Amino acid sequence: MDNKKASANNSVKEPTQASAPPPAQPAAPATPAAASARKTNGVAIAAIILAILFPLVGLILGIVALSQIKKSGEGGKGLAVASIVISIVIMIGGLLIVWGAFFAIQNAAKKAGVDVGNGSVSVKGNNGESLSVGGNVKIPDDFPSNVPIYKPSDAVAALKTNNGYNVTLATNDSAQKVSDFYKSQLPANGWTSENTDISVSGGTITSYTQGDKQLVLTITTDQNGSSGKKTGINLTVTNNTNAQ
Repeated sequence: MDNKKASANNSVKEPTQASAPPPAQPAAPATPAAASARKTNGVAIAAIILAILFPLVGLILGIVALSQIKKSGEGGKGLAVASIVISIVIMIGGLLIVWGAFFAIQNAAKKAGVDVGNGSVSVKGNNGESLSVGGNVKIPDDFPSNVPIYKPSDAVAALKTNNGYNVTLATNDSAQKVSDFYKSQLPANGWTSENTDISVSGGTITSYTQGDKQLVLTITTDQNGSSGKKTGINLTVTNNTNAQ
């Protein structure tokens, strides 16, 4: 009998102790969304801001920004392209306004000491700056000789500042013929292309550098009544803001 009780007692199992849960692992820190986002190019931001206030500066900075973005992979390409388009639209619109008001301001311009003659208006500043617009504009004598002037063409606007030049030409030759001319002549004159043609509404933009100088070539095409398509050429030469 005692053996049976002992056997029964031995068969009773001690309750197993519940194992403690493993310690919780600390959660990995969340990566901020900004860390994975591409940095926006600072020049592109400046270009879109200045495009409205100073179209020429906005145009140049937009070209510089596109060149930097292509090399660095930064964001902001849309801003750079937008600044280029806005700058060109404002610049062309400004020239049209000046052209439309030309005949109305001739008498007032003469009284103000502005030279009006040969179908153009010329204004000179105290520090050598000059602006000429009209149908028979004279290109500044010291315009860089290594930037060829397309022939045949008419100079319709010429601007000289302390930082460079801006010349607008018009020709009845095709935009493709003009483009082929500059693609051949500019490298022959020591200019290096920074990018392929950038297409904008009604034309293309190409940027070149030579030493501490930058050239922005804009070629546009517009309908010119019965004479067919007329091509506009804009040559902007400035100090190269991206030069080392």
